[in-house]
Amino acid sequence: MGRLSAEKNVNELLEAAAVLPPHARVEIVGDGSERPRLEALAEDLGITERVRFLGLVPDEELVRAYRRCTVFCMPGTAELQSLVTMEAMAAGKPVVAADAMALPHLVRPGRNGWLYPPGDVRELADRIAQVLADEPTRRAMGQESLRLISAHDLGATLGEFERVYADVTHVTAPPRPRVEGRLPHPTS
Repeated sequence: MGRLSAEKNVNELLEAAAVLPPHARVEIVGDGSERPRLEALAEDLGITERVRFLGLVPDEELVRAYRRCTVFCMPGTAELQSLVTMEAMAAGKPVVAADAMALPHLVRPGRNGWLYPPGDVRELADRIAQVLADEPTRRAMGQESLRLISAHDLGATLGEFERVYADVTHVTAPPRPRVEGRLPHPTS
């Protein structure tokens, strides 16, 4: 999901897909300067029939993409917040992600997915295969993603901003009613 540029390391996902069982499919949503190189790599790896490049899609199709996926993979090593990973978690998906930048703050290994060392394509393939092969664990990981991402709902986020503001200004904010907002839920 998102911009296809070198630091997103989508090539690692394609290389991992080449060693996954033939029923494993990859959908890549987004566009960018790396797309022609990634399409050529899929062809070189002999997996073009298993990889779909959807390009930029409207929001409704993005929601459908989250719904379709069995596991969400984020191989990027320059994710400062990784909104797409958060969206996948809000869709109740297990996540396999590079152990870099913000991703270890979102993925709890063995609970809602797995982290892998960036560049270790074999480990990435093994982790994806592990999630694909175990439906009960996959479902449990998806539920844990939902639970973990709830800490980022609107009410919790506003409360944290107020706490930080109060700490910085040494002013106590008056109590306010709890806001029952949530992150947009792609499965809604």
